[in-house]
Amino acid sequence: MYNVVFYCCLCLIRHTSGQDNVDTEPYILCEDQDSPSIVCPTATFIKIKDAIYGRTDGSACTDGDIISTSCILTVTTRVEQMCNYKQRCLPKASNDIYGDPCERIYKYLNVTYRCIKGT
Repeated sequence: MYNVVFYCCLCLIRHTSGQDNVDTEPYILCEDQDSPSIVCPTATFIKIKDAIYGRTDGSACTDGDIISTSCILTVTTRVEQMCNYKQRCLPKASNDIYGDPCERIYKYLNVTYRCIKGT
């Protein structure tokens, strides 16, 4: 019985560890910008891990007002709906889509994703 449990745990670790995935860098899209898109290589598809809209870093998207870096709105579900299982996606970074979590602050969309192999 212990061997079966151990084997199943190994299967779960292998399945969730990313061995069959292509790792990627975080994606940042500045507020109201139209590019760049999230793009995965041929035969792979986007899988969103998490997404926030707001500002947590003073060095990203510096073209507007940065009076605070403690503005976070979790928008993972919304970005998943827009992008999961597509090869290319341009999510929007806009108050019109997510609301305005911090007025008068220039925000960005920060997405962590990976490209998964298609089956």
